[in-house]
This record gives sequence, C-alpha cells and structure tokens, in this order.
Amino acid sequence: MRWLAPLLLLGVFLRHHTSQWLPGYSAAEWFYILGGVWEATLCASLLLLLREPLVRVALLIGILEAAQVSTCGAMLGSTRPPPGVDECDYLIGFPLGPWIVGLEIILIAVVTARQWKRL
Repeated sequence: MRWLAPLLLLGVFLRHHTSQWLPGYSAAEWFYILGGVWEATLCASLLLLLREPLVRVALLIGILEAAQVSTCGAMLGSTRPPPGVDECDYLIGFPLGPWIVGLEIILIAVVTARQWKRL
C-alpha cells in the first residue's frame, strides 16, 4: 500500500497538467474525461486488492459510473445537454440512468442477500 499515495498524486498531477495540451477537446473537457478515466482506474486497482463482497460491488459501480461519465463526456465534446438532463440520456435519446441505477440496486441486493445467507 506504500505505492498508493504516490500513484494517486501522480494521477492527479497528470490530470491537471495534461488536459492543457491534449488535442481534440478543450482543456475543461479533457479534465472531465480524464477524471472519469482516473476514477475507473482507481476503482479497478482497488478491486484487485480488496475482497469484501460489498466493497467489490461498490467498486464495480464506481467503474461503471466512471466509464459512463468519461465515454458520454468524450462523445458529446463541447455540446452540453439542457440543465437537469443526464449526458448519456441526452446522447442516446433514452433514459439510461434509471436502468443503470436499477441494475446497481439489484446487484447490491443480491450481494447483501448472499452475505446474510452466510450468517
């Protein structure tokens, strides 16, 4: 775990400083995209280390949400949805958010039920 703090600092430094010169998007858009990628990477690395079932579910949800944010942010570019509308919902023209939240709740319920069953 000694390497985790330097790795986190390196990731934050890269996010803050590479967004200024990366091509294709504005610095603010790159900052947003790199934030989602960094969150997914962090959750994936912790997923390899931690074994508690509910922690693993939380990390999987973190990966799913971060990937969704990064992908939709990258695909929208400089276009922004109207206030109160999720970016991915706006992008695909379908309310994906409630379906993903439902999937996440079902996943949490299944893991919790399995843990209670073992008690």
